[in-house]
Amino acid sequence: MAAVDSSRRAALSGEELEAICHARRTRLRDLRAILSSDLATVAAVALRKEPERRYSSIADLAEDLRRSLTSRPLRAKSDSLSYRSRRFVLRNRLVLSILSLLLIAAVSVFVLVLRQNQALSQERDKVRRSLDFLVNIFSVSDTDRGVGESIPARKLLEKGARRALEELSNEPEVQSSMLATLGRIYHQIGLNEPAKELLEEGLERSEAALGKTHPQVATTLHVLGRIATAEGKLEQAESYLGRSLRIRRQHLRADHPDMAASLEAMGVLHVLAYEYEQAEIDLRQAVAIRRTHAVSPSLGRSLEELADLLAETNRTAEAAALVEESLDIRLASQGADHPARAVALRRLAKLRLIEGSYTTAAPLFEEALRILRQTLGVEHLEVAQTIAELASCYHFLDRFSEAEALLRESVEIQRRLAGEETPSIADGLAHLAIMVRDQGRYDEANAILTEQLTLVRRFFGNEHPQVAYAFFLLAGNELARGDLSAAERAIEQTLAINRASLPPDHRAQAYPYVTLAKVRLRQDRYTEAEEILRPALSGLAKGHGPGHWRVYEVEILLAIALGGQGRFADAEVLLAEARKHLPTQLTASNPVIRRAGDAEQRIRRGAESTTGMEPYRGGRLTP
Repeated sequence: MAAVDSSRRAALSGEELEAICHARRTRLRDLRAILSSDLATVAAVALRKEPERRYSSIADLAEDLRRSLTSRPLRAKSDSLSYRSRRFVLRNRLVLSILSLLLIAAVSVFVLVLRQNQALSQERDKVRRSLDFLVNIFSVSDTDRGVGESIPARKLLEKGARRALEELSNEPEVQSSMLATLGRIYHQIGLNEPAKELLEEGLERSEAALGKTHPQVATTLHVLGRIATAEGKLEQAESYLGRSLRIRRQHLRADHPDMAASLEAMGVLHVLAYEYEQAEIDLRQAVAIRRTHAVSPSLGRSLEELADLLAETNRTAEAAALVEESLDIRLASQGADHPARAVALRRLAKLRLIEGSYTTAAPLFEEALRILRQTLGVEHLEVAQTIAELASCYHFLDRFSEAEALLRESVEIQRRLAGEETPSIADGLAHLAIMVRDQGRYDEANAILTEQLTLVRRFFGNEHPQVAYAFFLLAGNELARGDLSAAERAIEQTLAINRASLPPDHRAQAYPYVTLAKVRLRQDRYTEAEEILRPALSGLAKGHGPGHWRVYEVEILLAIALGGQGRFADAEVLLAEARKHLPTQLTASNPVIRRAGDAEQRIRRGAESTTGMEPYRGGRLTP
């Protein structure tokens, strides 16, 4: 191939170049590339007319050919920096490509780290500002108190809320975070009304300043949802918690701890709505997320919430195993005397109560109460609720005077702390009324139960299961003092509310029927009592399992109904079957066993008597 000298190339016209391209069957662009290549330069130098401008030797020609093949600069070409650079790039294309990619990656990482550092710096500033604000809240000047006078926590919270609203208006993220924190503290000490006011104010301000889908908005909605759940306002709770979960799903990874918190809250809500299948899905997912992170008290809390669901659905053994795992976690991470461990001990104690193992439950409650009194002081709602639960356990053990004293202490603590602002006061009054009733003080019990009914109606409305339970307790008191008509009216109220508010197969549906059967037994209407007790027995066996002490109690009552009809052989068969179902954890000294034994003796005496079984006049098998 004849080479074309560079001066000759420069002299060629466009038409000549086009003619050359046509002759060579190529394109002008490709021809230019060939003519400007190093190989073309070597050929052009070798064919120059002037001998002095050619290669001086075959060795020089060969050297430039080797350089051309290895992309090194030619000796016959101008030694400019741009030319040498181009040859260097061609010679090291792979290495330079890798280095370029590494450089791009390094720059990208640097920019990302820089942005993250800026975000972390902003977050540190926000946290530091929040901590400074909290310290200032609890820094009390001499003018705030007299010598030796302490400042109540509620006054400090009110002071903090005022300052958050006044001083943090230019820092919306810090302000909304502080309002959510203070609202959560109000809720934790049982003051839901001021908690809601503060949180709703914080929600309005954060939505205006940060937008309706900001993560801080989700946090405030979450706390509002937990409060609504605690108050039994399930539709409102679902609105708050559902919106919070949707925002978090937009901003957070699926395994973020806040996602676990939202799923846990939704699970608790579904439990209260008797949507057990969905509740279990949410709670198990929350536990799974917690397990992907380092073992922490948060995992313990999720395990405990799942345990509550399992206990509600008659899986007590599995529930107890989860609570025991939580106790191990809390012991390792928080120590033996942490309040959260005390709350877990209470959960385990309540599971033992469900099983009917009162002697095992009592020391667990006592240890929990010791820890809470030591760490939280006497004047705390957790302490008051634990006192009430211990009293309930003592009640089952027939330790009436101790139980009553504890219950009165619990109610008084709650009144001092929250007035009539917490539903837990109604629970305490219910326990106290049962205690007073079982000591034969029926008028006093009736007055307490009337107050309790007024409170739960105010908290929950007229169609809530808690209201049904209040009527159920009134029915039990009227039955105990012998007013069977009043007892029956209260039972009808209970049944009507339960039918409207509970699933048909919920075990709570069976309890009022057991009381109604007791009314029929007192009226010597044994056949009707049997007709009521048989479906109640089936419902409780399904809800609690055949080995539960409540099932055993109903089997004894059914045997009494059969004996009252003179069907002593059937009654004996049922008693034998009941003994097979006798809960293994109940000892001979347990009150359930003792009272059931008394009923068995009455049936046997009736079978041996010529006049039949003596009329049923009540008698407490269980509290």
